Amino acid sequence: MATLIPVILSGGSGTRLWPLSTTHKPKQFHALGGDLSLFQETLDRLPETFDTKNLLVVANAKQRFLIAQQCEHVLGHVPAIALEPQGRNTAPAAVVAALYAREIDPDALLLILPADHLIRDLAEFHTVLEHARKQAVQGHPATFGIVPTAPETGYGYIEKGAAVGEGGKAFGIKAFKEKPDQKTAETYFSSGNFYWNSGMFLFPAKRFLSDIGEHAPEMLKAATAAWQNAEREHDFIWLDEKSFTACPSDSIDYAVMERISDGVVVPSDIGWSDVGAWNALWEALDKSAGDNVHTGPIHAVDTERTIIHSDGHFVAAVGVKDVVIVATEHAVLVMDQSRAQEVKDVVAHLKDTDQLHLVDGPEADD
Repeated sequence: MATLIPVILSGGSGTRLWPLSTTHKPKQFHALGGDLSLFQETLDRLPETFDTKNLLVVANAKQRFLIAQQCEHVLGHVPAIALEPQGRNTAPAAVVAALYAREIDPDALLLILPADHLIRDLAEFHTVLEHARKQAVQGHPATFGIVPTAPETGYGYIEKGAAVGEGGKAFGIKAFKEKPDQKTAETYFSSGNFYWNSGMFLFPAKRFLSDIGEHAPEMLKAATAAWQNAEREHDFIWLDEKSFTACPSDSIDYAVMERISDGVVVPSDIGWSDVGAWNALWEALDKSAGDNVHTGPIHAVDTERTIIHSDGHFVAAVGVKDVVIVATEHAVLVMDQSRAQEVKDVVAHLKDTDQLHLVDGPEADD
């Protein structure tokens, strides 16, 4: 049986969860839904049947020690960690992972998982993993399509085609759709033919390299050079900076999945959230009385539908509804939940006004 190699992509910055998420400690390294960080939960939800000795993490070099520490806590060992000198989106990272996997097993399968997602239904997650594995073994690159729970405008969509095999476990991919406006999202949702695009994939490493070579040859050339010229230091694999920076920046969807005819989407009703913003976190987490999500030393009176997070400062809230309050060591955020996407504008303002210390966080001084 082909070796299945889990690959955790941990290069995201999570700016829409500022000020908790910072450049030096982005959202995947914070515990948002339990005792483990999102990154650790990604490791921990892998089925027990998976051998993690060949697991690969692809991440920003700045987070290497944090990654090693969090891996040790969950896995009991530090896996191989490929370090990107600069983020180039998911496709170059997947090329590196495929080159790594090919050295272990020429017929290896790659399970690509972002490090910053919440998944609540682990049993169903394991079930859809097996559906995707069966498709990959048969030569079909698979992506996981989240069964939508609302006409969400913040996600890309995948339109399903005809069923592949029996039982409705996988479908051909008719089209990938960009993030829609509200009216279009409502049409997608009511049709029952669309899934949210999760950014999770399972495919043969050899097939992926072949597809990249056909559809993005410059990416394959640059990423291969970055891998071949990498410096290895214990568990760290320092990708060659000149070569990797020369990689075209593109996603797995754009570089490959939208260009092939035999990819499949596996419907996944797994309690998923990409925790893309504070309101998404409020929706994803269990709520107390008044539909509140509170973390830290907080005293709330007559509050409803709020998410309040404190890293240590005492926060009191009286008579507020539908707000987000976040208090960290370096900044305080107060906003209406409905405007959660505008956090990125605050971060842009701080960068434009040379207040990068508020974006980077106190970890920058470590």
